[in-house]
Amino acid sequence: MAAKYGPGVAVIGCGAWGRNHVRTFNTLGRLVAVADAAPESAEAAAAAAGVPARSFEDILRDDAIAAVVIATPDAAHADMARRALEAGKHVLVEKPMSLSVADAEALAETADKRSRVLMTGHILRFHAGFRRLLQDLPNIGKISHIAARRLHLAGGAPRHALWDLGPHDLSMILAITGELPRRVAATLQCETAPGKPQLGHMTLEFTGGLGADISFSNIHPVKLHQLCVSGMDGQIVFEDSKPWPEKLAHYRPGLTQPGMAPHREAVALEPGEPLREEAQAFIDAIEGGLMPPSGAVEAIAVIRVLAAAERAAHSGQHETP
Repeated sequence: MAAKYGPGVAVIGCGAWGRNHVRTFNTLGRLVAVADAAPESAEAAAAAAGVPARSFEDILRDDAIAAVVIATPDAAHADMARRALEAGKHVLVEKPMSLSVADAEALAETADKRSRVLMTGHILRFHAGFRRLLQDLPNIGKISHIAARRLHLAGGAPRHALWDLGPHDLSMILAITGELPRRVAATLQCETAPGKPQLGHMTLEFTGGLGADISFSNIHPVKLHQLCVSGMDGQIVFEDSKPWPEKLAHYRPGLTQPGMAPHREAVALEPGEPLREEAQAFIDAIEGGLMPPSGAVEAIAVIRVLAAAERAAHSGQHETP
C-alpha cells in the first residue's frame, strides 16, 4: 500500500500511545503499515486506519517503507531502532531513545553512517506553549531557577518513573539552558512495584549558578504538568495540564522584588496538537528539511542526565552527566 502524499511510514507498537501515532500519520497521509507483538492489537489498529498489519521483520525488508515509528516498551527501543536504521529506515523512536548512553551514542553513529534521520519523541519540544516560552525568555531577565512538576496517576503496568517522565522536562530544561548540568542529584522511591520507582526528584546544577529541580510521580491522584522559569525581571509558567487559555502565563515583577504580590498575565496561544507537529517535523526531515529539535544530539544529552540521576539515586552522591 502506497502512502498518499509521500514516503511511507510504519508504526511499530499499537498500544495506547502507539495508536496516537497511527492516527496522526494516517491523518497526514503517510501511514502504510502497523506492527505489534500482540496480533490482536495490530489488527485492531490496522482496521481502524485501513492499512495492513505486518510483522516488524517484513516491514524492515520492504524498501517501499521509508521510515518507522517505534512506540514499543522502553527496553526494546534501542534494539529495534538499531535494526531499523541498519535496514535503511529513518527512525522516530519514542522517549527514551535508549536506556543507556552507550546505546544512544551507537544509534546516533549508525544513523550518521547510513545518512538517516534519527529522532526521539520529546513531544513537548513541539508544543505551542513551550515554543512561545522559549521566545519570551529574553523578557524575564537573567534566569535563576527552573522548577518542573510532572505528577499524575498512570494506568497500566508500573513503569520506571525517572525514565518514563524525566525525559519530558529534561528536554525542555536543556533547551532553555543550552548546556548539560555540571552535577546531578536524585532520589527515587518504589511504592507499589519493587525495582520500578514510581516517584522521585532530580536537582540539576548548571554553570553560572543556575539551578533546576524536577519532581515526578506516576502515583499522584491530581494531575500537574508544570514548568516554571524564574528570571530576575519576571517568571513564565507553562502548565500543560490546564486548558489552552491558561497553559502559559507571565508573572511580574520577578525575583528582583521579593515579597511583592505577582501580577499574572495569560498568554494567548493558538490551540494545536503537538504530536502532529512532531510527526510533521519528522516527515520534513526525511524529505531533506531541517533536523528536528529532538534529534539524536538532544536525545543523547537527555539520556546522559537520566543515567547520571539514576547513578546519583543509588550512590547518594552528586554525579556528572
